Amino acid sequence: MESGNELLGEEKRSGKGFAGGFDIRFATPSVPAMSLDLSTLNGPQAEAVQTLHGPVLILAGAGTGKTRVITFRMVNLIINGVSPSEILAMTFTNKAAKEMKERFAVLAGQAIGARAREAAKALTAGTFHAFCARILRQEIEPLGYAKNFTIYDEGDQTGLIKKIVTKMAGKSEKLDPALVKGLIGLAKNKGRPVSDLTRDDLIHAVATQYDRELKLLNAVDFDDLLVLAVRLLREVPEARERLRQRFRWIMVDEYQDTNALQLEIVRRLVSDRHDVCVVGDDDQSIYSWRGAEAGNILEFEKHFPNPKIIRLEQNYRSTPTILGAANKVIANNVRRRAKKLWSAAPAGEPIRLVAAPSDAEEAEWVVNDLVTKLNAGKLPFEAFAILYRVNQLSRLFELELRRLRIPYRIVGGQGFYDRREVKDILAYLHAAANPRDDAHLLRILNTPPRGIGETCVGILQENSREKGRAIWDEIKSPSTPMSRKQGEALASFAELLERYHGRLQAGKMWSVILDDLLKEVGYEADLERTCKDSAEAQSRIENVRSLVTDLANYAARPESTLQGFLDSVSLDREREEEDKAEAKGTGVTLMTLHGAKGLEFPHVYLVGLEEGYLPHERSKLEGNLDEERRLLYVGMTRAMQCLTMTYCVARRKYNRDDPRTLSSFVKELPEEGILKITTGCSSAAAPTEAARPVDAFAALRAKLGAG
Repeated sequence: MESGNELLGEEKRSGKGFAGGFDIRFATPSVPAMSLDLSTLNGPQAEAVQTLHGPVLILAGAGTGKTRVITFRMVNLIINGVSPSEILAMTFTNKAAKEMKERFAVLAGQAIGARAREAAKALTAGTFHAFCARILRQEIEPLGYAKNFTIYDEGDQTGLIKKIVTKMAGKSEKLDPALVKGLIGLAKNKGRPVSDLTRDDLIHAVATQYDRELKLLNAVDFDDLLVLAVRLLREVPEARERLRQRFRWIMVDEYQDTNALQLEIVRRLVSDRHDVCVVGDDDQSIYSWRGAEAGNILEFEKHFPNPKIIRLEQNYRSTPTILGAANKVIANNVRRRAKKLWSAAPAGEPIRLVAAPSDAEEAEWVVNDLVTKLNAGKLPFEAFAILYRVNQLSRLFELELRRLRIPYRIVGGQGFYDRREVKDILAYLHAAANPRDDAHLLRILNTPPRGIGETCVGILQENSREKGRAIWDEIKSPSTPMSRKQGEALASFAELLERYHGRLQAGKMWSVILDDLLKEVGYEADLERTCKDSAEAQSRIENVRSLVTDLANYAARPESTLQGFLDSVSLDREREEEDKAEAKGTGVTLMTLHGAKGLEFPHVYLVGLEEGYLPHERSKLEGNLDEERRLLYVGMTRAMQCLTMTYCVARRKYNRDDPRTLSSFVKELPEEGILKITTGCSSAAAPTEAARPVDAFAALRAKLGAG
């Protein structure tokens, strides 16, 4: 049986990986007790580490060292006789899980010596979705699925929804598949039917049919991983008891981000022992739009009676001036757990509140100020971040940065697994492993072109719907006569897929087999024909070869399976979304406030602090101002040394000036520690040598060297 590390294993191309494993049959003897040095922890941190039995609620404010506390507590459990294999730590991002495991390995090495590596391997730490995928892969059969179920990515979901909409309402229907997909996902995460979120009968019908077809295809989507895990824990007592016996100490990071399903997973795993420890901060709960429920942390006592509550309030990131202002703003949220961040550091610079006549002058002032600080402090570009509530505010800052030839990175971009050629190759693997997987089969049916045109594909889909057969069955034995050319093309394709299906099942030389398949169908030659130039073709071919190499590396792991590789890729898509919020490349960072959570920068510019942007107009209509205020609080506490907040008197919109109003949240700032600045119609500053490099990356290297 695979370990979880092998199932969701490290992705060699990016060096990122799922940090954790799961195998209910794997057990490691308890590690002999040794010593743990707590002298580097403050009082509340040490108390949290030494509280071994739950329930425990650790309220960890921004920058208070929560990851340090979590890892110390896990090592302390082991020192006190808990087997590492009995500990389950769940969080929300692969990045957080990876950091947790790395810190645990270092600390365990100091505390328990040679057994640390074994302990780290036995420890289970990862995302909720990855954990659920692993247990479902072993336990899903009582729910009516086969263990070799397929995990649909966003593209697969959208394709299936489009197919259903066309079937139900015709090709003229303009229903947005992304809207339907979003509502389906939100409903699943809230544990409610789609009909509770919309009155549109067509959307409800499409959502119902979507779930039916997924089941027929033996497929699940990302949200189903949580839904089905909850069903498993509710409906299969034997599986639930195995998991409870396997994981006796449970820790949850970023608990304020849990939704109803994740809460139920934790509750059903914990049972009556209540050896559960959660870490979070209700003041940083900013993801209700994707199902997170702040009530889970605010009402922790309701679910886990008589908990010990420990507050981590000493901040090691920001200056007292920044923390004082952030505390003053967030205190206006009535429904919150009282806490007050403080720092032993010097007071630091005042917070600057900048009023600009227009959006163009706002961008000009911010970038010129940034240039001044770059030159004065000999700082790297990465020390600066421009944060905003909505993406549309980034455009003028990008233009100004480009004008002064300052390198920048903006959160977003196309991930590796979203590239056309990578999706094509993965579809070949999926279809060869499971020919009855309609979504992937349709993607490669005529890729590269093999004489199976749109008309033929349409006939296959129509027959599939009418006869209730898989498209694979229609390919092998069409319900209606095909032309000779179509019939030969379909027969050739079926023979190809069956042959490679057999080869993939026969051994573990998957990368060699995939390479043979791609050569036989002429995939790379087709890229060379269809790309706009040789550079694009070579880039895409390199992506294909990178994927083949990834498969070879994965196959070299003990007990690896082809399904395990495909699962790891499906879950790696989540990792790519997280990577977009990490430091990719070099330059000043531009990103949304939502994307900035968990990050920190010496210099932060919070821009566009106006009514309608922050708080967002939609939040006023929905009565969700508390979360918008939390969003500002998160943005403020990203700043380590210098915080600048800006707003405009007017913004250019549709060729006219649109008057703006200062955000009501800004009016909640304290009087002390705030420096108010009004910009004029200043001419653009001449770029300095440091900010006007011929080669931005050469300038960066010079700047770093000078620092």
